[in-house]
Amino acid sequence: MTDRLRAPASVSLVRAALVLLMPVLALAWGHAPPRAVQMAWLLAPAWVVWFWPFQRPWPVLRWGVGVCLLSFVLDAWARAFLQHTYGAAPDSSVVVTAMANATPGESWEYLQSHARQALPWLLAALLSMLALAWALAGPLEQRRVLPGRAWAIGLLVLALLPYALKPSRRLHPAVFWTHWGEQVARLQNEWRDLAHRRQGWIERAQREVEVAGPGPATLVVVLTDSINRDNLQVYGYPRATAPELAAHQARWGAQWVKVEEAWSVDASTVPALASMWLQGPQGEHHVLALARAAGYKVWWISNHDDLAIKNLHGRMADVLDMRNRVPGRSTRSLDDVVLPALQTALDDPSPRKLIVVHILGAHQHYHVRFPEGADVFADANDAVRCHMTQLGRPAWLRRQRDDYDAAVRFHTSVVARTLDITVSASRSRPTHWMFVSDHGQEVGHTFRHAGHSPGTASGYRIPLLMWRSPDQGPWPAGLGQRPFRADGWGPLLGEVLGVAWPGMEGHRSLLHPDYRWQAPEPMPMWHTTAAPPVSDECLRQHPPSS
Repeated sequence: MTDRLRAPASVSLVRAALVLLMPVLALAWGHAPPRAVQMAWLLAPAWVVWFWPFQRPWPVLRWGVGVCLLSFVLDAWARAFLQHTYGAAPDSSVVVTAMANATPGESWEYLQSHARQALPWLLAALLSMLALAWALAGPLEQRRVLPGRAWAIGLLVLALLPYALKPSRRLHPAVFWTHWGEQVARLQNEWRDLAHRRQGWIERAQREVEVAGPGPATLVVVLTDSINRDNLQVYGYPRATAPELAAHQARWGAQWVKVEEAWSVDASTVPALASMWLQGPQGEHHVLALARAAGYKVWWISNHDDLAIKNLHGRMADVLDMRNRVPGRSTRSLDDVVLPALQTALDDPSPRKLIVVHILGAHQHYHVRFPEGADVFADANDAVRCHMTQLGRPAWLRRQRDDYDAAVRFHTSVVARTLDITVSASRSRPTHWMFVSDHGQEVGHTFRHAGHSPGTASGYRIPLLMWRSPDQGPWPAGLGQRPFRADGWGPLLGEVLGVAWPGMEGHRSLLHPDYRWQAPEPMPMWHTTAAPPVSDECLRQHPPSS
């Protein structure tokens, strides 16, 4: 009977090879070589037990070893996907904050929008699981390949050595993902319980704010999401993605500044906004609290339905106006929904006002960021399509770029209208208007990817546009040629508002006479090769649209 149950020797050999090689293949893809060796060592006890020279092995061992092997394989393929797509580890701030800030609906939307990019990794994981399941399902007697128990005991002792070291134990998938879940939950709890921290910012600002100058009567900040300056017409992009802003640029002359080189310091929203609005080594000051302490009435008008941003920044305002109450990035709440609220804030009789307008910009999904029928670049035969074809970008990614550019065009029309409304309301009031994005976006600029991109420069390239009323005089000459880092946003606003605080690094403000650019470190992605510009050949064949 036993002989009939035994598989041929060749089949047993294939099964044994799969038990060894499928996890090794996954580990090689999911980890750097030294870490892959470390993970294989952690997995070694399961291999030793599987090949142990039992006479009658317990069936429970099959399940235990199978679960262990599959956990390492799935962990490795998940890491491979995150590293390849985002250049990030699962426990990086980018991934942890994104998961903590995502509702179940948003997670499903993410899977839908990234299905094509995730498909190769899902298939690899599925094939690994099927191959291991087939190998582990073989007759138990067929995996007795160790020469004897003495050898097996020696190998098991050697394999268990990494478990004596805490740094190694923490890498085990069962331990790592349990700790990862705790990190996400802890961060969510911190965001829900920010009332005490907000009160601390307000009290500290009241004690420590310094009014260093008169400041404008009104400052409007248009804070957007996922706008890469390389896709803006005013930055030289050959598609007409910002005709209204281009008209403002031509109209206002020295009252208008376009900062040519502006960079975010994070490639996702929550940490990017924290770097802009929180000041001090430990985030001791919040810019909105400082503005309130200096006598400004503060508005936060938002088209985001976002728990973290609302609690960390929005609730710092005197007036919180959440225009979008549908969670998830697939909401069709278009950015022009904020315009009536902006008009109401500008009509308020308060003598000094800081109005922050936070809008969705071109955050995925791109096709819901503009009205139906406004996909003006769909299948356009232009220089951008020519260029992406030259780069070998697939059809799905070219379509994503078309949708992204259409979203940018509608978005910039809304941004231009915020300036129109601000100009109309300024009258004789000293007024400033500023437009900035939290981070950039990769849409086939440097590789086959559409979305957030912490591993390429496109994830950090942002616009910064500024206007001020004629009674404020022209902007300083050469201001647009100064490079800007978004973690210098606080000092810049402090300079504009005439507000200072202990520890303020004034020299980091673009407007400071002694402004000093701080080169990005340790952020090597800022130094990666920039997206290749549209070729002269494509521009000759397809002159830029107007």
